[in-house]
Amino acid sequence: MSQSASTIPKATWDYLQKGAPYKGPANIVRRLKKAPKSVPKKCYDSLPLLVNLLCPHIKVPVLSEFDKMQALILFKKLDDAYCRGEPFISYLFALEYILTAIGRHDVVPYINKISCRKRRAHYHLRLNKVFSSSRCKSV
Repeated sequence: MSQSASTIPKATWDYLQKGAPYKGPANIVRRLKKAPKSVPKKCYDSLPLLVNLLCPHIKVPVLSEFDKMQALILFKKLDDAYCRGEPFISYLFALEYILTAIGRHDVVPYINKISCRKRRAHYHLRLNKVFSSSRCKSV
């Protein structure tokens, strides 16, 4: 949530405010996915900020500095795997996987996720392999 509301275009704000009130992050994502072409920037990366502003009844979880450090260590291991030839995977899935790996399941609802079950399963197996290899000790 280190972004400001000014990073979200007026068209996106107007569209989201027409659908308010929202019960939670999933409702906001669903609304964004249905947005017309007149709303070109969906701002999924601003979901925590959007929830904070559009769902005042929800307290959005925040990562501690320790959580951030653990996540960065795992992203570094993933970057190292890419340097060794591992094919790239969806950043969205890597973020979800890493948040879960560091025990921050509570943050996962506040990020956009890939929905294809086959891709998710494939990426999960590949990340398990990356983080369980002898060259990569897991957190």
